[in-house]
Amino acid sequence: MNHPNSQTNDSQSLSRRSFLKNSSLAAAGAAAVSNFPFVVTSHAAPDDPIRIGVIGCGGRGSGAVLDALGAETKVVYPKSGYHTEDIKEGTKLVNKNISVIALADAFQDRIESCRGNLSKLGVNVPTENCFTGFDAYKKLLAIPEINYVILATSPHFRPAHLKAAIEAGKNAFIEKPCAVDGPGVRTIMEAGKLAKEKNLGIVSGTQRRHLKSYNECIKRIQDGEIGELVYGSCYWNGGVVWTIDRKPEMTDMEWQMRN
Repeated sequence: MNHPNSQTNDSQSLSRRSFLKNSSLAAAGAAAVSNFPFVVTSHAAPDDPIRIGVIGCGGRGSGAVLDALGAETKVVYPKSGYHTEDIKEGTKLVNKNISVIALADAFQDRIESCRGNLSKLGVNVPTENCFTGFDAYKKLLAIPEINYVILATSPHFRPAHLKAAIEAGKNAFIEKPCAVDGPGVRTIMEAGKLAKEKNLGIVSGTQRRHLKSYNECIKRIQDGEIGELVYGSCYWNGGVVWTIDRKPEMTDMEWQMRN
């Protein structure tokens, strides 16, 4: 059945098929981000140094700080992705305007792993700025030099950590999910309002919604390049979700947090 935006000749049809083959329909859920307390301003001028504190130094926190270190020069450490075990000795940090000055995690082994991988890039975090325990985030946020924090702990801690970070005057990158229940969502929203009042920046790790290719795809759909949109579907292919086996010495809380 034809409609007003139908392409009828062969060249147009082939062009449309080619576009559909090489694009992803990422519109599903895009409207939701418009309601998030999304702040893009901050105290720092564009050329001011960015001094990072990482709260949550497991795989995602370690990956996020590597992304931050390579962001300005579009360098990814390591080049194969953000998986920290792939970092090779001798890899050097290119961006001298960004530094990592503190780490916080509930577990010492996570601190040591993240710190070790950063050292391969020539980024050395002093021992006195590495904090462990459930209150480690408070000690990190008390460091006045830090102006940007990465929040990548287990998600049930995220609302409290974001609230504390904004109250401490820090710009924040918060990994998804931002919260796991209604009260947590409300805390996130209140922190967003406070961030606006304090002219601080918050961004969430919904990376697909920030990719130029996805945004270009959405723009083309909205401009009618594929005709009338009558159905959309969104999916993600991935492997089996990993789990960490429980060790005899682990408490229920530790086992839950490590997974």
